[in-house]
Amino acid sequence: MMRKLILLLLPMLALAGCIREDDLRFHRVENVSVSIGSTTTVNAIVVVENTSRRNVTLSDAELRVTDMDGNEIGIVTIAGELRIPKRSITDVAVPIRIRLSNPMLGIGLLSDIDRSAAKMKVNGSVRVKAGAMKKNIEVKNMSLSEFLSIFNVQ
Repeated sequence: MMRKLILLLLPMLALAGCIREDDLRFHRVENVSVSIGSTTTVNAIVVVENTSRRNVTLSDAELRVTDMDGNEIGIVTIAGELRIPKRSITDVAVPIRIRLSNPMLGIGLLSDIDRSAAKMKVNGSVRVKAGAMKKNIEVKNMSLSEFLSIFNVQ
């Protein structure tokens, strides 16, 4: 479950127009730790391969997850910037903050994400910098299951 949450934001990097989708590969997630409070914090190490000739930086990443009626389930953000060096395989520390609008409902949906994903929509954006190029990438009213399938996250 945590692997899917972590990979929810990271694959948006591959959509940047200045690098090809094939240039970034997400190999595995390691050392996941979860801290639950008013905001849930997930820290993990993601092993990422960047075969492009450009350093890639991800910042200002935020996804709003809603039910099909548009009621907010929660907001997923990445704190700070993620940097992936060019032509490398790198361990990237990913600090994710999850704020659930209704913690009981959110925990129930997230605990069975495989079935719940079809009932949720994703809206959000991320700022991607590759070399000197910067681009805001947006996702609008996409089902969570479709969003995950684009990046082969099942």
